Amino acid sequence: MLTIMDRRVQAVGAGGMFILIPILRYIFFRKAKKNDDIALELLDYLNSIIEEHKSGTDEYDEEEGKDLIHMYLHEMAENQKEPYPVDFIDQRHLMCLLDALFLAGTETTSSTLSFLLLTMADKPDVQEQIQEEICKVCGPSGLPSFADQDNMPYTQAVIMEASRLYTIVSLGKHIRLVEAWMSQVFHQVSY
Repeated sequence: MLTIMDRRVQAVGAGGMFILIPILRYIFFRKAKKNDDIALELLDYLNSIIEEHKSGTDEYDEEEGKDLIHMYLHEMAENQKEPYPVDFIDQRHLMCLLDALFLAGTETTSSTLSFLLLTMADKPDVQEQIQEEICKVCGPSGLPSFADQDNMPYTQAVIMEASRLYTIVSLGKHIRLVEAWMSQVFHQVSY
């Protein structure tokens, strides 16, 4: 999965050109084909994950919810019971959603961690305070978990400040390009 996502992140930059200027798909056919092949490989992988969720023996629990895929599949089933079901709650849109989340999440997480590490390298006192807080909450050899975040306000504040200082999201324009590109690729896939 990580290798597919890495190739996907690298290819999307060029893929955006093909959406903005469609004639380029015919001029740079090999590059466009490579982008499409990577997208199809990722869609196959996402579809296999969705199928695993569909065939899973674990039941969906409304109180707990398992994960995004379980909740979306549950909504799809509920939607089909309606007299006038909404047509965009389907597996194709679930795959687009997962693709956008993986693509945006991979790049955002990587960039945020890079900026955070650069900030801490530049400010050793901040790094030291974060280390002290983690040791206090998790112990000297323990690793922090999601459940520990409420007990680490300084660490949370540093992460939020790094995210604020180094904004890396272009307010959704890139994701729109990805969705448009994915809709072009989807006509090749029949699930």
